[in-house]
Amino acid sequence: MVSLADEIKKYDTEKLISFLQERDLRLDLNDENIIRKEKITGQGFFDLTEERLRSVGLGLGSAMRLVKFAKECKDKKLKAFLTYCSLKEVLAKYDLASEGTEIISLFIPQIHEI
Repeated sequence: MVSLADEIKKYDTEKLISFLQERDLRLDLNDENIIRKEKITGQGFFDLTEERLRSVGLGLGSAMRLVKFAKECKDKKLKAFLTYCSLKEVLAKYDLASEGTEIISLFIPQIHEI
C-alpha cells in the first residue's frame, strides 16, 4: 500500500505549498515564501526539523505544526482500490460517478471451435 509520504515526496516546491495550503496548518504568506526561498520540495519535507525551520526564519508555531504534520503524513496510508466495495464507489470517489455504470453489459467470452 502506498503511503501519503510517497506521494508528497514527488511534489516540487509549489505543489508542496499548494498541498500545505489545503490543510489547516495556519501558514501565512511569509511562511510560504520561506519555503519557496529555501526551495523545500516534497522529498526534503520529511527531513525538516523545528531547528532547521527556525534557522531559516520560520516562527516557532509554524515550525512545530509543519514537523508534526510531516510525521503524521509518514504514517498515513492511502486507501487502496481494493478496500472499496464496488466500482460505483471508486467512480464516486473520483467524481466519475454516473447512473450509466449499471447499464454496462457484462463481457461474456465466446468459445470458438477450430
